[in-house]
This record gives sequence, C-alpha cells and structure tokens, in this order.
Amino acid sequence: MKLSSLFKTMTEATLVMTAVAAMATSVHAQGRRGGGGRGPMPAPGMRAERKILNYAGQQFRGQNTLFLKRALKNQFPGINLRNKKLGKVIVMAKSEHGRGQAFLVVGQQSSYSQQIPGNPYNFQDYAPYTYTRMQFPVQGASQGKWQIKLQGNIKIQNVIVQFKGQNNNIKLYVDQHLRGQNVLPLKRMLRQQNPQAFNKLDSLKKITIVAKSKHGQGTATLKMGRDISRAKYIDGTPSDFHTPAAYTFSKVSFQGPAYSTSGVLQILLKGNIKVKEVIFEFYPSNGGGWH
Repeated sequence: MKLSSLFKTMTEATLVMTAVAAMATSVHAQGRRGGGGRGPMPAPGMRAERKILNYAGQQFRGQNTLFLKRALKNQFPGINLRNKKLGKVIVMAKSEHGRGQAFLVVGQQSSYSQQIPGNPYNFQDYAPYTYTRMQFPVQGASQGKWQIKLQGNIKIQNVIVQFKGQNNNIKLYVDQHLRGQNVLPLKRMLRQQNPQAFNKLDSLKKITIVAKSKHGQGTATLKMGRDISRAKYIDGTPSDFHTPAAYTFSKVSFQGPAYSTSGVLQILLKGNIKVKEVIFEFYPSNGGGWH
C-alpha cells in the first residue's frame, strides 16, 4: 500500500479513536489522581527518562521520515539504546494549512495517523506557541526501527522521546553454546555492551544467568574478587536443549551484597551449557546518576 493511501485510511479512523482515547484518558486520570493534583508517581526504583531532539523549526515537504534512533545517536553521542524501552514519543509540529499528517512506526507496528494543526499565518512565525504538541503512546516491544512518518508541508520544533521507567536491570547478551569448563568475564562484557553501567557495580544487588544444560547437570559459580559462591545446578533436558524457545531456559541467581565487587567478576561454568544472557540487578540510585 502506498504511503499516501495509508495516511488516508489511517486518518479516517483517527477521529473516532481520538475521541475514545480522550474519554478513556479522562476517566483513567480521575481514577488515578483522585480528581486533582499530580499524576501517579513512578514506582520505587523506576525512573522515566526522556531525550529532546532539536529540529529547530526544520521544514519538511511531501512525504518524509524522521529516523529517531539515528537522531538520538547524533545528538546524544554515546547513548546506549539496547536496553531502552519506548514509553511515548511527543512531536512539536505545525502544518501550513492544517492538513499535515504524522504517525509513529516502532518495529513492524504503526500508530494511527494524526492531523497536524496550523495556518499560513502561524506557519511563518517562529514562536513556540504556534506548534502543537502531538503524543504517540507506545504499546508493546521497542525492538526495530523508531520512525515518525510525515506527509504535507510541515515544520518540526522538536521531538521528545520518553523511555519507560528504568527497572535497574541490565542485560548482557551471550547466546553461546559452551562445553566443558568456561568463564564468562562479566566486567569485560559490561565494558563492551553497557560501559555506563560499569560504574554502578558498587550498588550491585543480584546477578542472574539465563541458561540451560543438556542433562540438568551443568553448574554455574559466581566469582567476585577472591570470593567464590557455591556451585548451582542449571536445569535442562535433552529434548529442550536444542529448542530456542525462551521457556526452555532457566534462571540461576547469585546475591551480590555478600561479595566484594573489587577484583575479578566472573561466572564459572561447567558442563554442556547454552547461555542466553546475564542479568545485572542494581539497587536504585538516590538521584543524579547515569542514564
């Protein structure tokens, strides 16, 4: 289907969906807020993060695409998007005759198209009040492309990318089949996959390995500095061993506070084992901190 036809189809559904969404939002807000005041606060240990992409009134004509991941990496060098989950995207925009259209694409999912208000007089004005705030909530997974599709004569002031509250977990992807005795060098893996998290090791709460062993006899041991935990068995069966499904993997956890985080940080493996990932859980930071 051509993009222009897709806009037309989406626009017809937008009027109904917008009205329904507005009613649902109003009822939900009253129920959560008790009729007034601030909205619900994030749960303890959860922190929403947002990044503002500056487009400085850039003008777009016809059909265009805003590549959000590329823009985030360009405007925020060093940002790690691997573990980020989108909460919503807010676009500050205006169109020359109020007929511009925009919709959000995340992975293979597309939002409903929204009409961008505007008029010829305000279109030439640089004032912030001439832009309209358009929100695109994100439901489901955040893998794949993050894009804003545009059609019309449009100016963009900025795009606000809001991530879901961080749950203090960091995943290190492994996806390896290991036989015999092996070592997972966790500090080196942290530096490679999420260097910003390396400075949080002092607040380490728990380390979890997601793995399976062919006969349920594989073991995992955590080594921190000179301290070594007791070995723990990794579950598994021959029938599930060659199945990639997530349910065939089990979790083996090691509590962090009992060990020192200085020196080496390794998981020692023994047996015929497939490792999917290693999860670091940290205690919540008290303000400031890293993103």
